[in-house]
Order: sequence, then C-alpha cells, then structure tokens
Amino acid sequence: MTARVLLHAPFETITPMVDDRWGSLEQIDAGTCAIVLGGRSLDGIAEWLVAFGVDFTVLEPAGLRDACRAQSEQLRLLADRYSRA
Repeated sequence: MTARVLLHAPFETITPMVDDRWGSLEQIDAGTCAIVLGGRSLDGIAEWLVAFGVDFTVLEPAGLRDACRAQSEQLRLLADRYSRA
C-alpha cells in the first residue's frame, strides 16, 4: 500500500527522517515537499505521518484521510486525558 502526501515543511527538515526502503521525497518549494511512502495499512501510514511532527495534506489515496481522522481522534482523547492530569 502506498500514499502520496504533501508535507508542509522544508525538504531539508524531512530528508533525515525518510529511509529509502519505505519512502521517497520530492522538494516542491522552499517550505513544502511531497513524500511517497509505503506501509502495510493506511492506519500505519497515518501513524508515520503524525511522527513527522509537521502539518500535511493527503494527496492520495482518499482512504488515508479517514485513517488520519481516526488517528487524530485517538490523539485528541489522549490530549484530553492528560490535560486533566
């Protein structure tokens, strides 16, 4: 399974985080780059995207948007739990 995602971060920031075995990176402009990455599932790819720690826009597949929504809901629940701690 593969996905193409626009990362709203400079190419130089993301390059050290990408291993050729599972992803390739393309510079778009000074502040954005596109990544094509593979994974076993869309949920797994969504988890990797969160790990980059930058804003991003899913280009394809459309189903990855649902996986990202589910991931964000899980993170929101955790944030709520720990904001009360």
